Amino acid sequence: MRRYPRIVVLFALMAAILTACAPSTPPPPEFPTKTPTMTPEPTATATPAFIPRTFTTSEEEQIGLRTVNAVQGLEAVDIYAELSAISLNLGFGTSSSGDSRLAAGNYTFRVVPAGGSIDDTPILQQAIDLPGGTSYTLLLSGAADAPTLTAIPDDSSPLEAGRSRLLVINAAADVPSVQIANEDGGLLIDGLAYGHSSAPITVEAGRYNLQTLVGGSPWFDLRVDLRESRQITVIIMGTREQWSTSQTETNVPGLAEVRFVNAIVPDAGAVDVYLDETLLATDLTFGSATDLSEQPTTPASLRVVPAGQPADATPLLAASIAPNPGDRLTLIATGDAVNNRLVTFDEGQTRLNDGEVSLTFIQLIPGVDTIRSGGTDGVLQEPVELDYAIPTTVVTTAGDQSFVWQQAFGDNSGDPLFDSALTMQPNTAYLYLITNRTDAPALVFDHPVEGESTTVQPETTTLVRWINAIPDTPLSFSLDDTVQVTNLAYATSSDLQAIVPNDYGLVLSNAEGSSSTPVTLEAYKRYSIYAFGSAADPQVAIIEDADVTFPVETGRIRLVNIGSRNEDDALSLWFAEASGDEVNAAYALTPVPDAANNPVNLPFGVRQLVVAVAGRASLAGQLHIGRYDFFVVDNANDGIIARLPAMPLEDGAAYEVVAVRAQGAPSPLFFVLDYPPASD
Repeated sequence: MRRYPRIVVLFALMAAILTACAPSTPPPPEFPTKTPTMTPEPTATATPAFIPRTFTTSEEEQIGLRTVNAVQGLEAVDIYAELSAISLNLGFGTSSSGDSRLAAGNYTFRVVPAGGSIDDTPILQQAIDLPGGTSYTLLLSGAADAPTLTAIPDDSSPLEAGRSRLLVINAAADVPSVQIANEDGGLLIDGLAYGHSSAPITVEAGRYNLQTLVGGSPWFDLRVDLRESRQITVIIMGTREQWSTSQTETNVPGLAEVRFVNAIVPDAGAVDVYLDETLLATDLTFGSATDLSEQPTTPASLRVVPAGQPADATPLLAASIAPNPGDRLTLIATGDAVNNRLVTFDEGQTRLNDGEVSLTFIQLIPGVDTIRSGGTDGVLQEPVELDYAIPTTVVTTAGDQSFVWQQAFGDNSGDPLFDSALTMQPNTAYLYLITNRTDAPALVFDHPVEGESTTVQPETTTLVRWINAIPDTPLSFSLDDTVQVTNLAYATSSDLQAIVPNDYGLVLSNAEGSSSTPVTLEAYKRYSIYAFGSAADPQVAIIEDADVTFPVETGRIRLVNIGSRNEDDALSLWFAEASGDEVNAAYALTPVPDAANNPVNLPFGVRQLVVAVAGRASLAGQLHIGRYDFFVVDNANDGIIARLPAMPLEDGAAYEVVAVRAQGAPSPLFFVLDYPPASD
């Protein structure tokens, strides 16, 4: 019996029931079509079409953008590059972190009121072309009714070893011109107008206490830590009365010295050598070398092509190099036209004791696996055996040396390849390249190396560092008649000095005179000696320091409390993890005054780290690496008296917050120093 029709009806009925019970699905939304409208008079310029841009991880194409609102009257804005928000809620006198990672290109920037939509009528709309490979400060300046955007690029040109770079931007709205002076009063920057940047200044790396001036009168002190191969961009923001600074650090290429040697078999012919787009050598024959040339320490592509061929021709050899600042690289192409490789040797790593000589051999004779010197006539006491393309270095005394080079067949048999002689000067490094070319079988390069002498310390020593805590008073420290440090600026420290332990008269000298204090320095100890008080009446605080250790990924910070002998004047240091992206690279510490002398309460979530009683230093508190907000608290009333925001704590680094109580002053003076954690 067939029942198919009845089954079909049953399935249809069940489907209808399930459909009725299922939740209803709304129809797809209908997006309204935006109809272009006429731009109201008097403006008749159409809004440029937004062009979506991509982010990139390529350093050559990447741009970094930090933004600054220097327009008084624009309290908060959002800034867009095409459809990408690069800064939101940017208040007057503030800056963003600048980690945009946008790809290079021509961008239409739109500035709109904070919290609005990208489609809102812009306060400013401006196209700016931004080449890649660098970072920019995007400065919003001018009048509130007619602001402008200026893209100020970082200077990414290479720096010599030991050098750093400083760039200052005047974004203080009511300061038409600012000057920057060094510690000696000499002007580094003169007449820096509002909305402009200084020319990049290249100086020796180090910490500097600079001073800003307006109309020749002091404004505020500016402390900068200029590290090697870095640029610090300092942005002065806000107003004359309510100013702030932002310091941003970017990496800058260094310089290395590079030479190229062609040791590819003679049958391959002469070559041209390119380093990226730079022609490093032309028509270089076998066994020849270029002179040393300075090159930036950025990753570069090396291409060796047959002489006369274009740069994009199929190369005989292609490789990448990434020199470091101060390198002295010799790049040697070895092998034949098909099978070859690059041998790299850095002469800049040579270290010698005073009077010694370094001699590095590289054997580059085509088709010869191993050679050796057959004679020992000279300062070398043993024969030298060299494998193909492998550097071999010996350190010896200065003098004459004769070589007889031959293939290493068993017991040094075989006809000599060539003989040579070399007179070696003390404190010199030699690079000896053997090609056996008929007219020049060996290339010899040399350069002086400063000899390192071993200084023998007395059997018993103590270590001392000197700290000036007297404002506006450069100090000199002497032990008896021996000067230890001269003209030490306020809020700075000397390096650790090895001193013979003894009883001394500690003499403090400044422009107003000198004073002497008896001190006893014991053997095998380490001291921090602080001068405080006034120029007319300097005082001394001697604190015995202890070495500290660092577990993995930790740093240390301590609190020093000097200037008072009242045991009730204890201070404590509290901390909390910093929010946002700001980095207080200058260790700027801000007093927290209260007009009515009422305690300023700690914010929620902070924790106590260390306590320093009067005239002493606390232990060095240990924290995991990161950024922290630190607070100095007066234990007498549990109120905050100073704040150190967004301070970076690096792995293995130690710092101290110094609080100096001056007689009659309502609150202490504060500054931050590196604290040497170990005696070595």
